[in-house]
Amino acid sequence: DRTLELAPDFSDALAGKGALLLNLPRLLGGDAAEGERLLRRALEIDADYLTPRLALVDALRARGARDEARMEAARALAIAERKGSDESASAAREALAVLGHDSGAP
Repeated sequence: DRTLELAPDFSDALAGKGALLLNLPRLLGGDAAEGERLLRRALEIDADYLTPRLALVDALRARGARDEARMEAARALAIAERKGSDESASAAREALAVLGHDSGAP
């Protein structure tokens, strides 16, 4: 929080806090909506930042926004391939494969 007070546009801090809020249980202070907002803000600052983009894919999928998750995963894959990031490209491909198989049914 202090980092964001001092540097509100520091994409690493935005991404880190966003991921933390997404992964913490609500009982311990987790807040999926705020986490997603922070990830989106990090991406506004640095659209090629793969860590928050892949975290956003997971957040979107978790709340059932599969079409948007697929779109973000495709963006992540294109960025990862352009940057030569094999690990991120693999994560994006895996997300696309999972999202392609999601039917929306429980």
